[in-house]
Amino acid sequence: DAQSRPRRARVLHARAQQHGRLPHLYVHGAAEAVLRMARRVPHVRCPPVVPVRPARLIAVPDRLEEHMQGFEFSCPTKIVCGAHALDKLPDEVADRGMKHPLVMTDAGLVKLGVAAKLTDVLDAAGVAYEVFDQVPPDSSMDVVNEVAHLFTARGCDGFVAIGGGSVIDTTKGAAASLACEGVDFATLQGSEILHADLPPFIAVPTTAGTGSEVTLVA
Repeated sequence: DAQSRPRRARVLHARAQQHGRLPHLYVHGAAEAVLRMARRVPHVRCPPVVPVRPARLIAVPDRLEEHMQGFEFSCPTKIVCGAHALDKLPDEVADRGMKHPLVMTDAGLVKLGVAAKLTDVLDAAGVAYEVFDQVPPDSSMDVVNEVAHLFTARGCDGFVAIGGGSVIDTTKGAAASLACEGVDFATLQGSEILHADLPPFIAVPTTAGTGSEVTLVA
């Protein structure tokens, strides 16, 4: 019962100390299911989950990092953040060798004047560019293929996308298609299938969401 739970926890804690183990955190209920799932992760080592009924208490080391194997993670995307960060866009465009980028956005951002904040910076720096502003809220492979064809027809050499996930993911899809000589994007579904470099790509996110602007996934 509820009154016996603290006493059971103290008993288990005392037993753990007698055996020279690290201090333990005692939890019950939904946490038991979470810890059972954690044991299935290859890089996480957890002690056996032993529920104590009726309280369903579990003993888990409070310094779990000592039981984890080391690993490395790399997401080599340059991030420019801060006040007036957009003013640095012309330099970033030049650093990536772009002289005639395709600016990707949607009609809503054009209507609100958000896209103009980006194109005004490019205009002031004398950067020539094209604009595609018809990315729908839920984009499609047809739109991706249309953008890839426009990119080639207008002689563009990179992408600058301003918008949310739909705009950024559509741009990624078009870049992937172009990296494979403009093939139908529908044939590129999967992972680790792109072997050529994608065209230069700069994303200017207008939302705080999944971080699409720093990943390879679309």
